[in-house]
Amino acid sequence: VIDGEPLPAVEVIPHAEDTYDYEGRYSIGRTDFVCPAELSAEESAEVSAIAASAYETLGAAGAVRVDLMLGPGGPQALEVNAIPGLTDTSLLPMAAEAAGMGFEALVERLVELAVARTTAARG
Repeated sequence: VIDGEPLPAVEVIPHAEDTYDYEGRYSIGRTDFVCPAELSAEESAEVSAIAASAYETLGAAGAVRVDLMLGPGGPQALEVNAIPGLTDTSLLPMAAEAAGMGFEALVERLVELAVARTTAARG
């Protein structure tokens, strides 16, 4: 979510032999990431709504990553990461790219939002 607007969801698919743990997450090649996630239109809308609601409810600013799990009862929020990464294995740049925002544009947008917040705080 950037400035309250949800980005396309990223689906995390660990390889069958792997557990989705720290090693599985951060070792390149042990987990596949699909963006946008292969969700129905209804699931996608629900995931986006939950992510936007979490952002708003927590009073977040800038960019956050909202982790959800899709189960039989629908999506459930697991956590909100207030400082999502910007590395080769990070999901925020992947979601931004799927939304048509390249890495440089993403960083530019995050800086613009931070400057706007700082300016507003100073009055």
